[in-house]
Amino acid sequence: MLIRRIPIILLFLSPSLPSIALAHHSTRVFYNYDQVIEIEGTVTWVLWRNPHIRFNVARTDGGNSKETWELEAGSMNTLDRFGIGESTIQVGDVIRVAGRPSSHGLNTIYVSNVLFENGNEVSLQGSQTFRWTNKDTPSSPRTSGNEGELVLPGVKGIFRVWIRGRGGRQENLPFTATALEKREAWDPLTDDPALRCIPPGMPSAMDNPYPIAFTSEDNEIILHLEEWDGLRTIHMDSSAITDNLSGTRMGYSVGRWEENTLIVSTTNINYPYFDSIGTPQSKAVEILEHFTLSEDDRRLDYRMIITDPETFTAPAEFIQHYIWEPREEIKSYECTLVEQFQTQN
Repeated sequence: MLIRRIPIILLFLSPSLPSIALAHHSTRVFYNYDQVIEIEGTVTWVLWRNPHIRFNVARTDGGNSKETWELEAGSMNTLDRFGIGESTIQVGDVIRVAGRPSSHGLNTIYVSNVLFENGNEVSLQGSQTFRWTNKDTPSSPRTSGNEGELVLPGVKGIFRVWIRGRGGRQENLPFTATALEKREAWDPLTDDPALRCIPPGMPSAMDNPYPIAFTSEDNEIILHLEEWDGLRTIHMDSSAITDNLSGTRMGYSVGRWEENTLIVSTTNINYPYFDSIGTPQSKAVEILEHFTLSEDDRRLDYRMIITDPETFTAPAEFIQHYIWEPREEIKSYECTLVEQFQTQN
C-alpha cells in the first residue's frame, strides 16, 4: 500500500494557458470519460516523446501473476509547460495512477494523476486537480507584463506567438448522412493516421491546443503550428492564384488584409479527414478563415467556415480566439513512434 502522507510537487501553470482537452487524436474515442479507475504497480518502460508520453506498469494481483498496463498522458510539450519533465516518471518507480480506462476493453489508461511511493503526487492535466490531496492550486510564477516581449518584426501585430483560448467548433455540425455512415466504419485502433505519426491536414490542423506564430517573408505569411511542426504558407499576392495546383494536406492559401483582419481562403486540400475521429472530407472542401486583431493587439479572434458538399449539408463553423503570451515560444514537436524510439535507444 502506498504512503498516505502526501506532500505535493508544485506544478506551475500560467492562468492564460487553457486546459488541454485535445491532443494528436481524440482521447474520447479511445477512453471512457464517464469512469475513472486506479491501479498500482511498478514502471517497466517509459517513452517521453510527442505526441503523447507513454509508460508501462506491471501490476501484481496477489500471488505471482502479473499483468501489464499501457498508460498515456498529454504531450511532452504540454507537460513541459506544466513544469513536468522527463525525470518525473522513471523505470522502477512504484506508483498508483488514476485515469480514464479504455473504451475498447484494453489494459490502457489515459492518466490524470500519479502518486509515488514517497507520497508525492503529480497532476498530468492542465486543471492541476490533485486526487489524493486537498491542497490549493499554486499560483503561476509568470508575469502578465510586457517584459521580454516576443514580437516578431512586421506590420500588424499578428507577427508574434499566440496561445489558444477558449472556443471551438459549433455543436451539432450539419453532416451529411453519407459522412456519418463512413465515420461509423472508421476504426480508431487501426485507421488513425496519428498512430503512424502522419500529421493532419486542413482544417483539422487548426483544431489543436498548441501555440501558433506568424512570420512574414516577401509576399507570403508563414503560419507556424507547434503541433506536428506544421507550416502553412499564405500567399498575399492574389496574382499568384492558379487553378492548376496539385492538392496537398494543407492546401493552397491566399490571404488579404481588411483593416485589422487577415482573411484567408484555402482550396486544393488533399486530406481524407475533417477531424480526428474519422469524419471524411472530399477534395472539394473549401475553407475561409478570419484572424481579427484586437485594438491592443493582445487578442486574436479566429473564425473558420468550412464548405464541403460531401461532408456538410450547410457550411460548418469553428470559432475560437488566441491570446498573446509574451514569454511563450514555439517548441519542437518531433512526433516519435515506439519503433523509432527503440531504434534511437
